[in-house]
Amino acid sequence: MIEPSLIYQFDGLTLDPKRRELTHGDNPISLQPRIFDLIHYLVENCDRVVSKDELLDRLWPGVVVVEGALQRAVSIARARLREACREECIKTYSGRGYRFVAAVTELASTTPAPIHDPGAAAPAITSAKPSIAVLPFDNLNIDADEAYITEGITEDIGIGLSRLRCLLVISRSSCQSYRDRSSDLREVSTELGVRYLLCGSVRKSGNRLRINVELVDTATLQQIWSQGFERDYEQVFDSNDEITTAILGQIEPEFSQFEREQARIKPPGSLDAWSAYHRGVWHLYQFTREDTLESLPLFERACALDPEFAPAFAGVSFVHFSNAYIGYKLNWEDEIEQARSAAQQGVRADNRCPAAHWALGRALLLARELDAAIDEFETCVELHPNYAHGYYMLGWAQALSGDPALALDNLAMAERLSPHDPLLFAFRMVSAMALLLRDDPDAALKCSAQAVRQPNAHEHSHAVHLAVLAACGEMEKAQRVATRIRELRSDYGCQMFARAMPFESAADLARFVGPLRQCGFTDR
Repeated sequence: MIEPSLIYQFDGLTLDPKRRELTHGDNPISLQPRIFDLIHYLVENCDRVVSKDELLDRLWPGVVVVEGALQRAVSIARARLREACREECIKTYSGRGYRFVAAVTELASTTPAPIHDPGAAAPAITSAKPSIAVLPFDNLNIDADEAYITEGITEDIGIGLSRLRCLLVISRSSCQSYRDRSSDLREVSTELGVRYLLCGSVRKSGNRLRINVELVDTATLQQIWSQGFERDYEQVFDSNDEITTAILGQIEPEFSQFEREQARIKPPGSLDAWSAYHRGVWHLYQFTREDTLESLPLFERACALDPEFAPAFAGVSFVHFSNAYIGYKLNWEDEIEQARSAAQQGVRADNRCPAAHWALGRALLLARELDAAIDEFETCVELHPNYAHGYYMLGWAQALSGDPALALDNLAMAERLSPHDPLLFAFRMVSAMALLLRDDPDAALKCSAQAVRQPNAHEHSHAVHLAVLAACGEMEKAQRVATRIRELRSDYGCQMFARAMPFESAADLARFVGPLRQCGFTDR
């Protein structure tokens, strides 16, 4: 018998949790995933006041959130509901929490959920997205009554991978049959219908627990990535989340780099949406004007081949962002608008794609809409808690909006998750900005020097380094950096920096633009 799910109606609106839709008549109301969850939870518990702590635990389980995130989420939810039904639906009870006060009617939905047969063979994978299975980790010497430790680690990694919208992750139940049998990896990949396998083992040595993990491309049996993690056995439960985060944070950049290299050598006529996208990303990460422009038709091809592939639209947005930010194209406003439009298409294609929200946040940042940009970056890291680029952009937006301490926390997280990232120079450039704003020029100098040593560092990175050198009293070195900037771009000026770094505070901007003027740069 199919268990009916509930649909809620209030003030002319319909909330369908199963379909994750809020509609007004036939018109869907666009909501960020966290805002939808907030409204759903308040509606579901409309008979009582829901405390702030309960909402935090429900919406951000096990996560320390940015101060004010809940208040901002409630404000956005109120605004969306007010706009849709012209009524105030959420009431604040000072010191207690929130309650949904509109009259709610519950209806039963009899739409059947798909029935899953754990014993059935895994379906063939037909999506352009690469597929992966997490095989049960080998328990090398842990006692049988504590084997749940190995199972828990395997399950947590599988759950974490399932949050990556770029992957199809085979269900845990389909992988369980490989627990106690030794199988050829190609045979396993054929049976499960996957391109990649994540394998691992857990071993106890004295009071230490060692976890070894490897990612394998089954087409060639090539080991793409492997890593060992060691923790105190007594503290395994406390550090389990940390281990999972570290594994996921390191897998994705290595996996993406491998996909880019595979796409680069693939004949152009055989590029599917996924390969076209990754070839476009490969060109983007060369950080040259020619490669950036060459990436655009590849992203556009991916969009045409798969109009629901949100990362491809994020790629189109990235190109237009770069055209404006670096100045590859002169029509600043038009490039920002195209970056915003492409990102919005990505969000419409898949509202739970972190890359789409990331791209939209970047466009909003350049448009000087910092609060809206921060909302998008917070949504991005909520959807994908191991997305280094999300934390990097959140930190950048926070630095521009005058919160360098919070920015540095997020930038540190970005570098911890992806220590060899193609955008590492940018991580460190923004860290230097935040440190200078926090009046720590010595630490800022270390970061800015690291940034400009990277071969792909652009002129804005050198401009930040120049400002930090000036703050440290190193004007002779700052003048040498000014010469380097002019070599990179002869028409560089203070206005270019100011447009690329839309500080909310004129005083914060002056700490960077002032030294540029001292070194002879004009306001162009």
